[in-house]
Amino acid sequence: MERKIYKNRDIENYETTETEMGENVRLTDESSNTLIWFGIKLSEKMGVDFDTQFIRLYGVNGTNIIYKGKQWSESKECASIQYMDECISLTFTEVSEDTIELYFIEVLNEQCKGVGTNMINTILDVSDELGLNVKVIPSPFRTNNKFGDMIKEMENINLIRKELKNVDTTYERLKGWYRSFGFKNKSILQPYTLYYTPNSK
Repeated sequence: MERKIYKNRDIENYETTETEMGENVRLTDESSNTLIWFGIKLSEKMGVDFDTQFIRLYGVNGTNIIYKGKQWSESKECASIQYMDECISLTFTEVSEDTIELYFIEVLNEQCKGVGTNMINTILDVSDELGLNVKVIPSPFRTNNKFGDMIKEMENINLIRKELKNVDTTYERLKGWYRSFGFKNKSILQPYTLYYTPNSK
């Protein structure tokens, strides 16, 4: 079935409501519009109200991961949308006019087994419908420096090697999980990053 690719030119002046941070955030550039349009379509498929269930923010998002024994870091100032219920926590950020990033996903308790898989499928359904690429970095340590701080505190080189090996194992497991949905590596400069290309392209 041919899918229509939507472009979000009709929401150029979308303004958010007040966030839990107490700040009014105005998202007006083209990539932010893409993020908002994605969030609206995703909320429809999830059966929730975008305006009341998603938090919209603008600020610096940092990525710090361990990949093959080496720490990789990047940061960017961008818009993000966040959602959380009793089962799952999600954060998406803008990348470009045709790409959004699944910045964070976490299933919050064992009773919600399978919710992560179902959510990825829903996200990719929206990606296909809107013609948007989805970027992901499959690492559990990507949103903070806790792992790097932990390594610095270790004096025993054998413990450090063991922890780095555990991180690599976790990365490979997560990478395999995302690849099962069709995510692929596209960048030599960012070998730890995976992308999903929508079926509509």
